[in-house]
Amino acid sequence: MNVKYNQPLLFAQEYERLAESGQFRFVEFCAVDVLHFDALTAIPEMHDRLIAGVAHALQLPLLTRDSEIVASGIIQTVW
Repeated sequence: MNVKYNQPLLFAQEYERLAESGQFRFVEFCAVDVLHFDALTAIPEMHDRLIAGVAHALQLPLLTRDSEIVASGIIQTVW
């Protein structure tokens, strides 16, 4: 169990809730996604670059509160 915001985070339950809402699109990460790293230097953290790179490649907005991703201006974000 992971705890965030002083609440237990039940990953399977949260995934199911988001998937059933119809508002989100879950995508696979592929090895080729690391090719976007060079274009995303405004985002310093490796895992954030992966996430932003996939959203950029798919031309989709990204649901995030990560201030570095938002500040990069590379992709459209939804807070």
